[in-house]
Amino acid sequence: MPRTGDDGGVAKQTRSAAPRRSFQVTPRRVLAAVLVLLAALFVLQNRKSTSIDLFWISLQAPLWLVLVVIFAVGWVAGFLFARGR
Repeated sequence: MPRTGDDGGVAKQTRSAAPRRSFQVTPRRVLAAVLVLLAALFVLQNRKSTSIDLFWISLQAPLWLVLVVIFAVGWVAGFLFARGR
C-alpha cells in the first residue's frame, strides 16, 4: 500500500539528486589546464611596471596587463573586421 502524506494524497517516490559524473580527463581539459598554467607563468614573469606614452597621455601599468589589453584590442578588431566578410 502506498504511503500517504499529511494532505491525504499519495506520496511520490523521489529519486536522489542527479547521478554523480566521474571526472574524465579529456584533451580539451588538458589543453585548458596547460593554457591556465601558461597564463599564470606569464603574469608572474611580467610583473614589472612599464610606461606607456600615447600622444599626450602617459600611463604606468604592469607589463602583463598592457600585453593582455593589446591582445584583447587586436582580437576585437579582428572579430569586427571578419564579420564584414
